[in-house]
Amino acid sequence: MNKLEFIVLMFGARRTGKTSVLASMLTNFQEVAAGTNVSFTPETKTMVKLQEKREELEHVFNSKTCDSVWEIDPSPTSEVAVYSFKMNMKNTVNEYEVKFVDMPGEFINDAGNIIEVQEWLMKSDVVIIAIDTPHMMEENGKFNEAFNKTMILHHLFVDSKQFYETGKMLLFVPLKCEKYYHENRMNEVNQAVKRSYQTIIAHMGNPNVSSKITMAITPILTMGDVVFSHFGLNNRKLIETIDLGGEKYRPRHVYYKLRNRDARFSPKYCEQPLVYTLTYISKVLQSK
Repeated sequence: MNKLEFIVLMFGARRTGKTSVLASMLTNFQEVAAGTNVSFTPETKTMVKLQEKREELEHVFNSKTCDSVWEIDPSPTSEVAVYSFKMNMKNTVNEYEVKFVDMPGEFINDAGNIIEVQEWLMKSDVVIIAIDTPHMMEENGKFNEAFNKTMILHHLFVDSKQFYETGKMLLFVPLKCEKYYHENRMNEVNQAVKRSYQTIIAHMGNPNVSSKITMAITPILTMGDVVFSHFGLNNRKLIETIDLGGEKYRPRHVYYKLRNRDARFSPKYCEQPLVYTLTYISKVLQSK
């Protein structure tokens, strides 16, 4: 009997923008999937939540000017959120449920929540590592470890032999890439991902593991015309940092701005993680 439920687990630091990705992703995918043999529709509660998030993203362009800078997402996810979708493929009788599980960023280094994280990890079919690109790229990446927690993820994946024995897809998804995209620096982003997550990539690429793991890097532009501006400074004109809940010495304030006066909500490539996910699911189903 074919598996009827698939789990896509989304890791990423607080305020990385994982929920925003889902809101933008659905719109982009529906445009791409038009005329194909795959239908992918959110359940009612999921649709309501994502529509609310999309309206929130679009409102940015109606409420900001080119002269203003601001911080994104003042109310990050504080508990596990599950977004459910139904997937149908033409010429098949089965309907499949695909659940995107948004894991709060602080859960992966919190002793009280790590068991739940590991349980979701083992149940997952696809794991999305949402990467905050400015923290990876700016200041020569010195804040990357504190914010994106690359070593914690390394131990979470590599120390669990069962994780890679069961077969998974692992997607590295740089978010908030707009600045680097418009500066034609996406190759730098790609290289930064390979460098920052080299221990995970090297381990999963080991011949003893690689037959069970599929990996890809797929950057996306969640909003299109909102770009990173700067990290906030203190009264000594140095980047003001904060040590909060184990996130040591990350910038206290991260500011964004509209790219220009014609800026509009224009997400790009948001469908790619979903395309990879559904392609992987299709292969899993065909192998049954």
